[in-house]
Amino acid sequence: MMQSPSILKPSSAPIFLDTSVLINMVAADCVEAMAAALERPLCVERYVAAELRHDPRTGTKGATILEQLVTKRAVKIVNLTEEQMTIFLQLVGAPIPDDLGDGEAATLACSLENGFAAIDERKAQRIASRDYDGITLLTSLDLICSDQAFEHLGTDGVREAVGHALNFGRMRVPHKWKSWLQAFNR
Repeated sequence: MMQSPSILKPSSAPIFLDTSVLINMVAADCVEAMAAALERPLCVERYVAAELRHDPRTGTKGATILEQLVTKRAVKIVNLTEEQMTIFLQLVGAPIPDDLGDGEAATLACSLENGFAAIDERKAQRIASRDYDGITLLTSLDLICSDQAFEHLGTDGVREAVGHALNFGRMRVPHKWKSWLQAFNR
Protein backbone atom coordinates (compact mmCIF):
# COMPACT_ATOMS: atom_id res chain seq x y z
CA MET A 1 0.00 0.00 0.00
CA MET A 2 1.22 3.51 -0.75
CA GLN A 3 2.18 5.86 2.09
CA SER A 4 -0.67 7.91 3.55
CA PRO A 5 -0.51 11.62 2.65
CA SER A 6 -1.13 12.52 6.32
CA ILE A 7 1.11 15.36 7.46
CA LEU A 8 0.62 14.53 11.14
CA LYS A 9 3.85 13.61 12.87
CA PRO A 10 4.41 12.56 16.48
CA SER A 11 4.38 15.48 18.91
CA SER A 12 3.07 16.40 22.32
CA ALA A 13 1.44 19.62 21.09
CA PRO A 14 -2.34 19.73 21.40
CA ILE A 15 -4.60 19.35 18.41
CA PHE A 16 -7.62 21.65 18.42
CA LEU A 17 -10.57 20.01 16.68
CA ASP A 18 -13.16 21.95 14.73
CA THR A 19 -16.76 20.75 14.75
CA SER A 20 -16.58 19.00 11.38
CA VAL A 21 -13.51 17.01 12.43
CA LEU A 22 -15.10 16.15 15.78
CA ILE A 23 -18.28 15.01 14.01
CA ASN A 24 -16.25 12.87 11.60
CA MET A 25 -14.33 11.24 14.44
CA VAL A 26 -17.53 10.63 16.41
CA ALA A 27 -19.15 9.19 13.26
CA ALA A 28 -16.10 6.96 12.82
CA ASP A 29 -16.34 5.92 16.48
CA CYS A 30 -12.62 6.58 16.82
CA VAL A 31 -12.14 9.55 19.17
CA GLU A 32 -10.84 7.44 22.04
CA ALA A 33 -8.65 5.37 19.71
CA MET A 34 -7.22 8.53 18.13
CA ALA A 35 -6.47 10.05 21.53
CA ALA A 36 -4.63 6.86 22.51
CA ALA A 37 -2.84 6.55 19.17
CA LEU A 38 -1.74 10.18 18.94
CA GLU A 39 -0.68 10.41 22.60
CA ARG A 40 -1.42 14.12 22.73
CA PRO A 41 -4.31 16.28 23.85
CA LEU A 42 -7.33 16.49 21.57
CA CYS A 43 -8.90 19.81 22.53
CA VAL A 44 -12.34 21.18 21.77
CA GLU A 45 -13.16 24.82 22.48
CA ARG A 46 -16.56 25.48 24.08
CA TYR A 47 -17.98 27.02 20.88
CA VAL A 48 -17.11 23.79 19.05
CA ALA A 49 -18.57 21.71 21.87
CA ALA A 50 -21.84 23.63 21.55
CA GLU A 51 -21.98 22.87 17.81
CA LEU A 52 -21.84 19.09 18.33
CA ARG A 53 -25.57 18.36 18.37
CA HIS A 54 -25.59 14.54 18.19
CA ASP A 55 -23.78 11.42 17.08
CA PRO A 56 -24.67 11.05 13.40
CA ARG A 57 -24.76 7.23 13.76
CA THR A 58 -26.71 6.78 16.99
CA GLY A 59 -28.43 10.11 17.62
CA THR A 60 -26.87 10.38 21.11
CA LYS A 61 -26.84 14.00 22.26
CA GLY A 62 -23.59 15.90 21.72
CA ALA A 63 -23.34 16.95 25.37
CA THR A 64 -23.57 13.32 26.44
CA ILE A 65 -20.89 12.28 23.96
CA LEU A 66 -18.53 15.03 25.08
CA GLU A 67 -19.12 14.27 28.75
CA GLN A 68 -18.14 10.65 28.11
CA LEU A 69 -15.07 11.64 26.08
CA VAL A 70 -13.92 14.09 28.76
CA THR A 71 -14.46 11.49 31.50
CA LYS A 72 -12.37 9.01 29.51
CA ARG A 73 -9.73 11.73 28.94
CA ALA A 74 -10.02 11.39 25.19
CA VAL A 75 -10.97 15.06 24.76
CA LYS A 76 -10.27 18.18 26.76
CA ILE A 77 -12.75 21.08 26.70
CA VAL A 78 -11.03 24.47 26.68
CA ASN A 79 -12.10 28.10 26.92
CA LEU A 80 -10.78 31.01 24.90
CA THR A 81 -8.39 33.28 26.78
CA GLU A 82 -8.88 37.05 26.54
CA GLU A 83 -6.24 37.28 23.81
CA GLN A 84 -7.79 34.37 21.92
CA MET A 85 -11.23 35.97 22.29
CA THR A 86 -9.90 39.07 20.50
CA ILE A 87 -8.72 36.93 17.59
CA PHE A 88 -11.99 34.98 17.63
CA LEU A 89 -14.01 38.21 17.37
CA GLN A 90 -11.83 39.42 14.49
CA LEU A 91 -12.39 36.17 12.62
CA VAL A 92 -16.17 35.99 13.10
CA GLY A 93 -16.54 39.72 12.44
CA ALA A 94 -14.38 39.86 9.32
CA PRO A 95 -16.03 41.13 6.15
CA ILE A 96 -17.51 38.58 3.78
CA PRO A 97 -15.96 36.40 2.29
CA ASP A 98 -13.37 36.20 5.07
CA ASP A 99 -15.72 35.78 8.04
CA LEU A 100 -15.71 32.45 9.86
CA GLY A 101 -18.25 30.58 11.92
CA ASP A 102 -17.83 30.30 15.67
CA GLY A 103 -16.31 26.81 15.65
CA GLU A 104 -13.69 27.50 13.00
CA ALA A 105 -12.77 30.85 14.55
CA ALA A 106 -12.45 29.37 18.05
CA THR A 107 -10.36 26.47 16.77
CA LEU A 108 -7.96 28.79 14.95
CA ALA A 109 -7.72 31.22 17.87
CA CYS A 110 -6.86 28.40 20.27
CA SER A 111 -4.28 26.84 17.98
CA LEU A 112 -2.25 29.99 17.38
CA GLU A 113 -0.12 29.71 20.50
CA ASN A 114 0.99 26.12 20.70
CA GLY A 115 -1.02 23.70 18.67
CA PHE A 116 -2.38 22.29 15.53
CA ALA A 117 -5.77 23.09 14.01
CA ALA A 118 -7.83 20.22 12.58
CA ILE A 119 -10.33 21.86 10.23
CA ASP A 120 -11.97 20.44 7.11
CA GLU A 121 -13.66 23.57 5.76
CA ARG A 122 -11.81 25.06 2.79
CA LYS A 123 -12.69 28.65 3.69
CA ALA A 124 -11.17 28.36 7.17
CA GLN A 125 -8.11 26.60 5.74
CA ARG A 126 -7.68 29.38 3.16
CA ILE A 127 -7.89 32.12 5.78
CA ALA A 128 -5.58 30.31 8.20
CA SER A 129 -3.00 29.63 5.47
CA ARG A 130 -3.11 33.25 4.38
CA ASP A 131 -3.11 34.94 7.79
CA TYR A 132 -1.51 32.52 10.27
CA ASP A 133 1.58 30.85 8.90
CA GLY A 134 2.49 29.45 12.32
CA ILE A 135 -0.48 27.08 12.40
CA THR A 136 -0.18 23.52 11.21
CA LEU A 137 -3.46 22.76 9.47
CA LEU A 138 -4.78 19.21 9.57
CA THR A 139 -7.88 17.51 8.22
CA SER A 140 -9.98 14.62 9.49
CA LEU A 141 -8.05 12.35 7.15
CA ASP A 142 -4.70 13.56 8.52
CA LEU A 143 -5.79 12.27 11.93
CA ILE A 144 -7.67 9.11 10.95
CA CYS A 145 -5.01 8.02 8.43
CA SER A 146 -1.90 9.07 10.35
CA ASP A 147 0.93 6.62 10.87
CA GLN A 148 -0.02 6.52 14.55
CA ALA A 149 -3.62 5.57 13.66
CA PHE A 150 -2.40 2.74 11.42
CA GLU A 151 -0.15 1.47 14.21
CA HIS A 152 -2.95 1.63 16.78
CA LEU A 153 -6.00 0.57 14.71
CA GLY A 154 -4.42 -1.48 11.95
CA THR A 155 -5.33 -1.20 8.29
CA ASP A 156 -8.81 -2.66 8.71
CA GLY A 157 -9.56 -0.34 11.64
CA VAL A 158 -8.47 2.72 9.67
CA ARG A 159 -10.47 1.56 6.63
CA GLU A 160 -13.57 1.17 8.82
CA ALA A 161 -13.06 4.57 10.47
CA VAL A 162 -12.68 6.27 7.09
CA GLY A 163 -15.80 4.52 5.79
CA HIS A 164 -17.87 5.60 8.78
CA ALA A 165 -16.58 9.19 8.60
CA LEU A 166 -17.50 9.34 4.90
CA ASN A 167 -20.88 7.63 5.28
CA PHE A 168 -22.12 9.06 8.58
CA GLY A 169 -20.02 12.18 9.16
CA ARG A 170 -19.37 15.31 7.18
CA MET A 171 -15.98 14.32 5.87
CA ARG A 172 -14.96 15.78 2.57
CA VAL A 173 -12.02 14.37 0.68
CA PRO A 174 -9.38 16.98 -0.21
CA HIS A 175 -7.91 16.68 -3.71
CA LYS A 176 -4.51 15.47 -2.45
CA TRP A 177 -6.25 12.50 -0.79
CA LYS A 178 -8.50 11.32 -3.65
CA SER A 179 -6.16 8.93 -5.47
CA TRP A 180 -4.70 7.56 -2.23
CA LEU A 181 -8.17 6.91 -0.81
CA GLN A 182 -9.29 5.16 -3.99
CA ALA A 183 -6.24 2.87 -3.86
CA PHE A 184 -6.69 2.32 -0.10
CA ASN A 185 -10.31 1.25 -0.48
CA ARG A 186 -9.63 -1.38 -3.15
